[in-house]
Amino acid sequence: MKRDFTFFCRIWIGIPFFSGLVTGFSMSPPTLDNTKDQLVINANDTLTITCRGQRILDWSWPEVFLSKVEFTDRQDQQSPTDTPGHRAVRVQECQGEPGKPYCKTLILTNTQANDSGYYRCFYQDIKAIIDGTTADSIFVFVRDPQHPFIKRNENDMETIFITDSQTHIEVPCLVSDPDLKISLFTLEQPPLLLEGNEITWNNKRGWSVPRHIFKNSSIFFGFFCSTSIHNNEHRSSIYIVQAIGLKFYELKLFPEDSPVELMQGEGLELNCTALVEFNAGVEFQWDYPGQKENRLTSVQYVRNILDKGTETSSILTIRNVNVDDSGYYTCSASSVEVKRELTTVVLVHEKPFISLDYRNGSVIEAKEGQKSVRLPVKVSAYPLPETQWFKNGKLITRRPEFSRFRVQQHALEIRDVCKQDAGEYTLVLKNTRAALEKRLNFTVIVNVPPQIHEKEAATPTNPYKKSSRQTLTCTATGTPPATIIWQWRPWSPCGLNSTRRTL
Repeated sequence: MKRDFTFFCRIWIGIPFFSGLVTGFSMSPPTLDNTKDQLVINANDTLTITCRGQRILDWSWPEVFLSKVEFTDRQDQQSPTDTPGHRAVRVQECQGEPGKPYCKTLILTNTQANDSGYYRCFYQDIKAIIDGTTADSIFVFVRDPQHPFIKRNENDMETIFITDSQTHIEVPCLVSDPDLKISLFTLEQPPLLLEGNEITWNNKRGWSVPRHIFKNSSIFFGFFCSTSIHNNEHRSSIYIVQAIGLKFYELKLFPEDSPVELMQGEGLELNCTALVEFNAGVEFQWDYPGQKENRLTSVQYVRNILDKGTETSSILTIRNVNVDDSGYYTCSASSVEVKRELTTVVLVHEKPFISLDYRNGSVIEAKEGQKSVRLPVKVSAYPLPETQWFKNGKLITRRPEFSRFRVQQHALEIRDVCKQDAGEYTLVLKNTRAALEKRLNFTVIVNVPPQIHEKEAATPTNPYKKSSRQTLTCTATGTPPATIIWQWRPWSPCGLNSTRRTL
């Protein structure tokens, strides 16, 4: 008896979402209406690909200069045409199907050779984009005999970065026609054709060349590709090979003090600097509050060769900040094997202000001889105000009489405390330009141990005559005022009587 079995495969994964971390959900990857791994069309044709899946979908494409026009309500199902001088990818809603209710169609008219590459449909709300799990893709060749090689930029020269650990050099001679016969040459004069079983061609990636071929060679490290169409030779861009380091020594973000405080209308400049091994490549990325709103910024890259390595910097500038620019600014720096990031806080104030308060109250106590005492305050102000301290109404300056006084972060420190330091102190914070002033008054009490002055000046005396009347004086000083207690001890030559009595 014949039996038919149908197997269903569902993938259980745990992937971070933009809205949080969700684990253990069942999901099938999106699928394209074209099940082949590649598609070949001619230049000026219209490319149409439909994708369906279980979640909200989105598209990516190889040509970075193509903008996106999206239709969300399935209107205007007719194929639109590009406006003069502007090409765009159209993404529009389409009809889903059971099990895959979401559908989006990508439409690109007037295709060109540079549109060749991977077109990927993926789940919009999932960070991890993995073909066969959360995405599906197809490689599209846009055949154009006049432009057999794909150029992603206007330069005719590109750099291939390699590290000591790489065994092969990938030469990305990307083509618009998968059936072209492509030859690889080195940049010597005359050019040398590279052939052999170790050198392999892939029409979606280019040439793969074993690195050991050039280990002991004097050939200039560079390549270009060539093909012939109707007896006309076409050449690719020139690819220069540059060896790079891997070590990432340190990353710094300037200004180093956080938060960075500014007034509305001032300019912000953050400098993210990486120190890496000589010739190491570094890619910088910035994350800041105005990024989603396309806040007008400029980013400048600087690279300096030092004795101990390479210093490369990314400088983020916002010319006129506003309150909405307040928040966290993060710089990420990535090399081949290392990624580091630093974050600073930027505070943009709408107008100048001074906030002043006591930290431990208005009365400060200390002991005579104490090493130091502080008059601490809580200050929040921008811009930094002028700080003045007064003692008993007299301005504390750098004169010798105030040599033991020091102001640190608005707080007053008194060193080697003595009883003359007691008194009334006043802190004044000023912003003259903004006509702002705040004051705090302190009372400093210096506790002094009591001293008996007669004891210091006492001299030997003769015994007093029996039954005579004598007056004894005790003078004591101290802070707080001393309490005097009299005690009497009978005296005898043998010291037998030791009775004490308080008078």
